[in-house]
Amino acid sequence: ELDLVMRHADAVVVVEVRYRSSEAWGGAAASVDAFKQRRIVAATARLLALRPAWAQARVRFDVVAVSGVAPEWRFEWLQDAFRAG
Repeated sequence: ELDLVMRHADAVVVVEVRYRSSEAWGGAAASVDAFKQRRIVAATARLLALRPAWAQARVRFDVVAVSGVAPEWRFEWLQDAFRAG
């Protein structure tokens, strides 16, 4: 459910990695819509419930959007791409 979870300074960073070969329909970043964001936030809440030491940490949601086709992939890292709630 969660692609990457890591610590950065005082934050827990949850990273959603999305790939689209085409920019049609908005591309990779646009595919992390409100429905997907709610699923990521809910999964993060379950994870934090299992890790009490992380419960007080700030949570940041990033998106890594990958587009194109090999060998000319394009990567875009959107830090703090959306917020919980």
